Amino acid sequence: VSLISGGLDSMLATKVILDQGVHVEGINFFTGFCVEGHTHAIRAKDKKKEKRNNALWVAEELGIKLHIIDIGIPPHIVGNIPPQHHLITKDTIKSLIRPRACDIHKGGTGHVLVIAGSPGKTGAAVLTSMSGLRTGAGLVTLGIPKSLSPIIESQALEVMTVALPETETGLHTEESIVTIISLLDDKKCLALGPGMGTDERTKKLVNLLIKECPVPMVIDADGLNNLADDPDILLSRKSDIILTPHPGEMARMLNTTSQNVQENRIESAKKFAEKYNVHLVLKG
Repeated sequence: VSLISGGLDSMLATKVILDQGVHVEGINFFTGFCVEGHTHAIRAKDKKKEKRNNALWVAEELGIKLHIIDIGIPPHIVGNIPPQHHLITKDTIKSLIRPRACDIHKGGTGHVLVIAGSPGKTGAAVLTSMSGLRTGAGLVTLGIPKSLSPIIESQALEVMTVALPETETGLHTEESIVTIISLLDDKKCLALGPGMGTDERTKKLVNLLIKECPVPMVIDADGLNNLADDPDILLSRKSDIILTPHPGEMARMLNTTSQNVQENRIESAKKFAEKYNVHLVLKG
């Protein structure tokens, strides 16, 4: 018998079944931690990763088919207790994508501004910009340090570019803020951070954009690293923000370790998102 559940109730259920002489593989749904002494199948699969991040990953790796079954909780109780977690599926995402009119053109499907890139990391800027087009934006403009403009323009032919002021080492600087805010006048959203580097003046730009950006923002990579020392800046934001950290970036924002984040993924993401009132997508 395999139990995939959450909290102390699942541990109690496991003990009851064990008392009947039935072997159990017990997994806490939210952490992926296994019931001590009953994890041989998981250990045989991968001894280095006994503590998973949630049970869905365990099931995927072991080839287990998950079934959601009625365990007898009265409907009136379920109805009075709002769900604390939601499972996002492919169908969930499909339901959010609205069909486009047959006469639609690029001017009617959104214009994204990307602020990214630095010497040695032009690929991050290009990939982010092209991803914007691939996911449905009609237009993408990329703001980059001016010395990188010739390199970027030869790689991203469908992306418009704006050459911005740069530091002596070729990184983004707070001097760009007026230009960027002006560029945002007709944009639907801002993607900030990939490959932009970490520097005191770059950090000032990130902080200013968080405070002044009038459209929804997605902050990733070095954008996150630049705000990690003072995440309270998020409380001064002007618009909605989506953060997309990997475990290392999440750990820097929480001043903890990647291991701690991985062992408490849902709780780490939930607490941070609630504290700063942001949308957070924890990768990895």
